[in-house]
Amino acid sequence: MVCAGVLAVASSGCEEQPAPEIGAVPNEVELGSGAEPAGVAPKRQQVVELSPKQREQLGKRVPEAPTAKKHAEIAWTNKIQWRDWDAGRAEAKQSKRPICLVMYADWCPKCRSLAPAFETPKILEMSKKMVMIRANSDHAPPELSKRLATYGTYVPRIFFLKPDGTVNAGIKSTNARFPYFYTKAGLSELEKSMSAALKG
Repeated sequence: MVCAGVLAVASSGCEEQPAPEIGAVPNEVELGSGAEPAGVAPKRQQVVELSPKQREQLGKRVPEAPTAKKHAEIAWTNKIQWRDWDAGRAEAKQSKRPICLVMYADWCPKCRSLAPAFETPKILEMSKKMVMIRANSDHAPPELSKRLATYGTYVPRIFFLKPDGTVNAGIKSTNARFPYFYTKAGLSELEKSMSAALKG
């Protein structure tokens, strides 16, 4: 299961919903299954116009507006020399080393639980032979988001790229629905993928 949270799912990725104004009553209500994972657009949404009576009834139930929740930054290991997208891509091109690209979001519990995997000895050792890039999906450069859109928008996602920046689409997890989704519990899968990336 990929990360899910209190989010508004959009085709461009996940966004936290803004808090409604106190006492505000919507004119429309979006209907959906609510079961979609983070970053995966719902199959269908329907917008229903509310009658004045329904708006009045809904208005009686509108609680005090919730405050927007701030999420602490994920504590990624400092034993790895993490790069941003631009610096990492330039380094990989010059050094001819493959790239391990981690797409995450600070609000994502699955991303937070994945972070300690990068402190394990085997992964730390392999990371020295790669260019390690982290990109927060909420603030990723547009060029990177566009490049990866073909592969979904869920988080966390880990991609392995060739030194020229081309995604090595054949290196992925065994999760058929979310092929670039790795977990700390599936550490051997991540190790296997890193090893495959190093072999080219």
